[in-house]
Amino acid sequence: MIYKRDNSPHWIIEFTFRGQRYRKASGTSSKLKAEAIERKWRQELEDLELLGKPREMTLGEALNQQFKLLVYIKADPDQVELRPGFSRDVRQIGHFGTGDLELTLRNRHDLDRAKPLLDLSYELS
Repeated sequence: MIYKRDNSPHWIIEFTFRGQRYRKASGTSSKLKAEAIERKWRQELEDLELLGKPREMTLGEALNQQFKLLVYIKADPDQVELRPGFSRDVRQIGHFGTGDLELTLRNRHDLDRAKPLLDLSYELS
């Protein structure tokens, strides 16, 4: 079932699967897109039940699903051109990772931009 709350333009997805209730915001104001998200979510739950694990996906698939991947690499941030929204110096902040440079990958373009930095990090390791 999908529905809208009075104060939101986005559809809410809510259903019960095998006795457990699931609910989340669809993130879209399109009813058709929300219905497609619900169908996909239900299919993922069925796959998880049948296969015992979530479906594996490639990095490209993950990046195409509005995920962002944070990668911490061993590279000197002072030797790299930092780009807002893509790379940042994390030497002075707490983070999970071993590197001093954080890369944010949201799409294939970001992955292509990151490849030389990933190669550099590999060489420094």
